[in-house]
Amino acid sequence: MEKMIEDKLESLIESYTVEIEDKIKDLKKYKAELENVLKDSDCLSMVDNSRICSLQKIVERMANEIILKKEFLLDLEYMKGEN
Repeated sequence: MEKMIEDKLESLIESYTVEIEDKIKDLKKYKAELENVLKDSDCLSMVDNSRICSLQKIVERMANEIILKKEFLLDLEYMKGEN
């Protein structure tokens, strides 16, 4: 029974690690796009301002999601260490 729990924890840790790495790659893409829009934008343009706001919200949401997943991953690793 304990081996099964340990295997499940290890599987969860692996899947969350991969998921976090993928999310970080996506976050970097959105941050780069945001930086490009900020660099090339006409600050008076409503379209640019709308796009900037949208990208900022996406980046913030993704960053928060990554933080939560990392915290959960730490909990899983702690639980694995306890077993």
